[in-house]
Amino acid sequence: MATLAVSTAYAQTYADMKNNITHKVMSRTMAENYIEEMKRKPEKGWWKLQNTNDERWFNHLDFAIAGGSGGVGFDIAAPMTEWAQLRIGGEWRPFKTYHASFGLEVAENLSKDAQTAYFERMSDIMECATGIRPQSTVKMKGDLKMNNFKLLVDVFPLKNHRNFHVTVGFYYGNSTLVEASNTAESMRNLTIVNAFNAAYKRAVANESLIDFEAVGIDNSGEARFEAVYDKLLRWGMNSSIAPDEHLDAMTGATMHNPYFAEYGLSVPVGRYNHDIIAQEDIYWADDEYLYDVNYDEEGLSHFTDGTYFNEKFEATTHRHRKGEIRYHKGDVVHKAGDPMRVVPDDNNMVTITATANKFKPYIGAGYTIPITRDQRTQLSMDAGLLFWGGKPSINFKTALGVDADGNTVYYNVDMVRELKNLPNGVQYYVNRISHFPVFPEITLRLSQRLW
Repeated sequence: MATLAVSTAYAQTYADMKNNITHKVMSRTMAENYIEEMKRKPEKGWWKLQNTNDERWFNHLDFAIAGGSGGVGFDIAAPMTEWAQLRIGGEWRPFKTYHASFGLEVAENLSKDAQTAYFERMSDIMECATGIRPQSTVKMKGDLKMNNFKLLVDVFPLKNHRNFHVTVGFYYGNSTLVEASNTAESMRNLTIVNAFNAAYKRAVANESLIDFEAVGIDNSGEARFEAVYDKLLRWGMNSSIAPDEHLDAMTGATMHNPYFAEYGLSVPVGRYNHDIIAQEDIYWADDEYLYDVNYDEEGLSHFTDGTYFNEKFEATTHRHRKGEIRYHKGDVVHKAGDPMRVVPDDNNMVTITATANKFKPYIGAGYTIPITRDQRTQLSMDAGLLFWGGKPSINFKTALGVDADGNTVYYNVDMVRELKNLPNGVQYYVNRISHFPVFPEITLRLSQRLW
């Protein structure tokens, strides 16, 4: 019996040990299988969910390339919490070229027929003098440039539908969107404009068209090219005063103190829709004389609008002297409805710039789908609004006069807000920009999990 009891106890102990070993082996096998299964388990959303004790901040990193209405770019993304991720990147818009054109005009307020006739005669003279015949159109072109750094936060608001996200953040980039200038072809034209205006200013200032003394020739006052001199004044005289006065001129009367356009040749851009106020004292850059106009027997020859072209101008006394104040600070420089006219700068260039705020808030939404079985490669579509901070500005620089030191005082006229009656081609671009106080940002994004 004793032997039987020992054998029974030994057998029970052996069975217990065997069961314990089997349990441990099974437990270990189950644990290993569970670990392997978790390794193979696909990740959900943009973060790892299998370990609730995991640190959520930047526990993996995605790299993405993107393209859309704002251009092409890239970003990197990492999780911030279980419900949000941070995206940082950049975006560049490939250059898109825009074209516009403006007409050149002689003086101001001329009828279409008189404008054509004056311009042709002026072109004849300038071609003889310079070898270059002016064209009546100034062509311009500019490239659209949008380069932005972006910082965005994607929020996943739906716990059981993590493909959808809402995005907030900002873009920060260049403020100059477009810088347009005249073409190389038109630069020759604008060079002639500056040359003609220089001669015109000398005529209005009652100066010799050529400063002979400066080149060592005596008696310069005797060589005035008076026929050209009077022609320049004729073309620059404001025709709005001419018709009634000319009726009297036919009887031999003399017209006193005609008003002359500020520029002999200029680019009319539109009309001001509000008064332009001087922000500082502005001075006269050149002398200007009072004139009497005497008509001879041939003064009855005229253009189809009734304006005459062979008057004789006699200077009497100064109307304005160089260095005198033209506008005090706070004075109205141009009234609402006045034409806005542009002339080339010292480099024979005309420039337009379109600008917007550098800092641009963004809000949008998107949807993401995996395109591989392991969900490490994903495709997303985002759509949102980029806030410019109001309508962009399109600025045209125009000269108002000179300061006390003789430096040119410029004013940047915003064609979007300050001008009306723009040329048709320019009005088209202005209207397009006016309709976009916000920019629609639509982006297709392809991302790859790096680690």
